[in-house]
Amino acid sequence: MISGVISCTETSETYEEFARNGETIYIGMADTVLLGEGFDKVRLWIAINADPKITKAILKTSDDSFHHEFDIVRRKSGKDTVTVDVAMEEGEYTLGLFLMDDNGNSSVRTEVPAKVYGELYRKSLINRGVNSLQVEEGVVTIKWTSAANKMAFTNLTYTDTSMQQKSIMVQNDETETLITDCLEGSEFEIISSFLPSPRAIELFESNRFIVEYP
Repeated sequence: MISGVISCTETSETYEEFARNGETIYIGMADTVLLGEGFDKVRLWIAINADPKITKAILKTSDDSFHHEFDIVRRKSGKDTVTVDVAMEEGEYTLGLFLMDDNGNSSVRTEVPAKVYGELYRKSLINRGVNSLQVEEGVVTIKWTSAANKMAFTNLTYTDTSMQQKSIMVQNDETETLITDCLEGSEFEIISSFLPSPRAIELFESNRFIVEYP
């Protein structure tokens, strides 16, 4: 009996410790969170449940060095998917997403790993190279080096014989490009575009590279 009384007393004290500041109310956490990587930003697709109390969200690091709060705007009642772009500095993060109501009650944390690309990444990009550029009977032949990893395509711009700017999209598997209407003495501008990851939401362009008409 004495043992039972002591046990009940300890249990009561433990309960009082957790209930001392009132009952903790949790709201529904995100069903799914998908993240897309952009230039100095991320895009979140947040699948929320039908809990009508969900009105806002907080995205933050555990040390609160990054903290961003935004409204949850439903397009329909019940389950929905909310899309939001969040500006962030270039770097790698482990973020926590918390859904909240108007009274400050929060869901449990949903972990969201993120990598943000920016100017440092863009400056590291190298255009697709030109092995050779030859002219024969007015036809310009550009022979390309192999496309780099994560390169999406290359854009080639030149001036044609009617003094108009023309652009050609050069695919990665294309080894050479023939141009029959190039203005003699003009320049060829080369800019390659990259997708840094399968989750990237936009292309990243390298600095332009100029090749002179031979």
